[in-house]
Amino acid sequence: MKLKIVAVGLFSLLFLFALFAGCGSNKNQVSESENELLKQADHDNGVSQGYSDGFEGGYEDGKNGISNPQPHPGSGVSAEFAAGYGEGFINGYEDGNSKAVAEGGSDIDESQEKAAVESAMLSFVKSNAVPGLEFKIQNIIIHENDAAGIAVCTSEKLENALVLMKKDSTGWHGVDFGTGIEPPSWYSY
Repeated sequence: MKLKIVAVGLFSLLFLFALFAGCGSNKNQVSESENELLKQADHDNGVSQGYSDGFEGGYEDGKNGISNPQPHPGSGVSAEFAAGYGEGFINGYEDGNSKAVAEGGSDIDESQEKAAVESAMLSFVKSNAVPGLEFKIQNIIIHENDAAGIAVCTSEKLENALVLMKKDSTGWHGVDFGTGIEPPSWYSY
């Protein structure tokens, strides 16, 4: 009887030891789960680092009036980190560039900025006007990320039209062009 109790007790101890030691398929599942967690953490670190680097680069480029995002996660990084870095970099770059543009802290002098607006306005007007008409832009006013000017037709006698533009991280884009448009409150012409 004592022998049976000792054998059952010893078997129970071995069973408990095997259970706590991670014997069986459960150990592989834990290992795979830990591996996925490590990959996710590596990806998240890449997103964080990429966003930070992208924001700095985008802000500097925005102050210089350019937009040229090029993520470089570095060499010797994991595929998960590199993928996360690329995602974070693009988002950070756009945010940094937009912030610099919104602050109006561009180091480009006003004449260069007005020239860029005038060129974009002419392009926008010509693409939306009757082919063959020639225009010049007058009275350009830039207000933060918006601009307005008057399109004057030089090839025919037409009524002058208001041109409204908006600036984003890629440059100036046309918003509206025509004679019946209500001018913004900051535009005094």
